[in-house]
Amino acid sequence: MRRSPVVSIAIAVPLLAAACGEAPAGLRPTPAGNGPRIVYDVTAKPLPEIPMPNDVATRPDPSSATGKRLNVSLQATTRAETKLRNKVDQLDGFGVFSPISVRFDDPAARAKGQPAIDLAKVRDRIAGAPGKGPDHDPANDPILLVCVDRSSPDFGAVVPLDAGQGNFPIVLEWPWQYWDQDEHRDSVNLLFETHDEDANENGRLDPYEDIDFDGVLDRPNTWSGKDPGPEGADDPAT
Repeated sequence: MRRSPVVSIAIAVPLLAAACGEAPAGLRPTPAGNGPRIVYDVTAKPLPEIPMPNDVATRPDPSSATGKRLNVSLQATTRAETKLRNKVDQLDGFGVFSPISVRFDDPAARAKGQPAIDLAKVRDRIAGAPGKGPDHDPANDPILLVCVDRSSPDFGAVVPLDAGQGNFPIVLEWPWQYWDQDEHRDSVNLLFETHDEDANENGRLDPYEDIDFDGVLDRPNTWSGKDPGPEGADDPAT
């Protein structure tokens, strides 16, 4: 599997901004440490690996309602994907209900075959550990989503997050309703990967394992880290 260069987001953003103007001050420098780091690689293929939504993935356009449009590369391996990217580039922003995506990397954990972040601990700190009741106090949350729009009446407010509480319905009522030859025909949802493509467990993507042809070794996006099968509606990591 291709591994992209990993840098701290606090370093990457100023470097990008320096090429086109004065670098933003940011909230604070990233503290020193050896924990997981945010992946920020604008040169990654087939698409940049950056936190999303992100204004870095837009371009100025005074004719749009927002003054911006998405800026997705038109280079693709098929005409269908090229056409799709052309359509995406016409959008004037991201959806108000679109997911927030941030990829983390921890070389030490990766070397041991472990994930960069223990999702079970994230879930327990946000939602409450199993058997101990709900925990809606953000003081101990490892991830905070804060409104930073000064024009908003909710400026400074912490936005509640769902971590395994089932408030985000993504389950398909009948998984097998699409194509007979679809390798994902038994997936319980359309949003998260539930298959483990590493069929021979060698830790890298072999050509015959890439069932969705994206060039990335996919792992199940589930709390258990395993393929939940068509009945595992509660396991996807939401």
